[in-house]
Amino acid sequence: MASDTTEPDDITTDVVPELAPPPTVVRNFIAAPWHRPRKQYLRKYQWNHELVELVIKKRLAGTNDQTLRVFGLPSHEYLDLLSMRPLCEEHKLQVVYLGFNNSYTRPAGAANGPAQPVDLYQELQAQRMIEASSFVHTSSRLVPDFFEAIRQPNSMSLNALKTFQDFDVINLDLCGCVVGAGNEATHTLEAIAELLRRQCTKRVVPWLFFVTTFASPTEINLSGCKPLIDAIKANADGSADFENDLKAKINLDAAQLLASFTTPGAATPQANDFISVFALAMGKWLAAQLKVANPPSFVSMLPSYCFRHEGITDPQLLSLAYLIEPKPSADGIGVAIAPAVPPDHTKAYIDRSRKLLTKSFQLKDLDALMTSDTAKRKEVAVETEALLIDIGFDETQVRTFIAQHA
Repeated sequence: MASDTTEPDDITTDVVPELAPPPTVVRNFIAAPWHRPRKQYLRKYQWNHELVELVIKKRLAGTNDQTLRVFGLPSHEYLDLLSMRPLCEEHKLQVVYLGFNNSYTRPAGAANGPAQPVDLYQELQAQRMIEASSFVHTSSRLVPDFFEAIRQPNSMSLNALKTFQDFDVINLDLCGCVVGAGNEATHTLEAIAELLRRQCTKRVVPWLFFVTTFASPTEINLSGCKPLIDAIKANADGSADFENDLKAKINLDAAQLLASFTTPGAATPQANDFISVFALAMGKWLAAQLKVANPPSFVSMLPSYCFRHEGITDPQLLSLAYLIEPKPSADGIGVAIAPAVPPDHTKAYIDRSRKLLTKSFQLKDLDALMTSDTAKRKEVAVETEALLIDIGFDETQVRTFIAQHA
């Protein structure tokens, strides 16, 4: 969306605004999984790294757009957003942010009334989480509603989404699995599909898609994963090479893999392969959605990670990263149009599907990495501590917690 850079005539633009005072209210710190230093590793070395390398550094020459458009699912502490300050200051950018958090509650003393999208800039100012000279654009919004509600016409979520244009990055850091339980099994996938559809009609340059999801066979809705596994089978049905590659990895063909999710007692992937199978299924579903978009897009998997809760042997969670490359035709002035004869990208899709399979089985074990790389572990521990203290959490409590992981 266009940035609102118009300033009133009576404001002198070369005056540096005063910084807001430090937090005046010390918050009680209750540790949560996203407070662990390994999460800062993902913020810094996966999300923000890819954003700099694949979006910021590759912007079209001569652009005057000094904004980054980000879609996310923030916690109440907004750590993912706040971690972007260094890259924004380095590249002189502001974040135009659209976030969804259905558990948002109004601050004490706020006016009552029907729920409405929250002015995120003012919210962060009021909570002393950002400075007056902020990297967060004033048009940023937080929607106090379910992300899944964008599936519903006239929902607050969908109406808020309609006010934004395309996004440089969509980051779905889910609290559960992309596949829900019971009757809600496909709600999140349907919402993602709607978000992708809207993104693809507006975006003709590369962008990033991140998703963090549970992926343990004991914690997910196996039968609900059928739409994901169907995408693997459809790929195998159309490519013998892909089918052979799959069987070489897990000793099951695509039909047997589908049965392992939908038929009780069927052969299943080995325990250490399951997390990679789920990563592959997510990537293939994403590629299938974007292949039929208008314009269509290629999907390339970027370095991705698996990790687990403390005391658990097998990985349970995935932090997946993808580069999405739209492939529109163009008229003489570079505007995307529907071609009379769509270009044949079949070979390119097949090549990428095989690469996606290979990379799904090359996940990095984040917990092992944090254990083995002492320097990186200490680095992200120090950064996590600073983030938590800067937003007002009790210093003693924070430092006690961080010391356990540094």
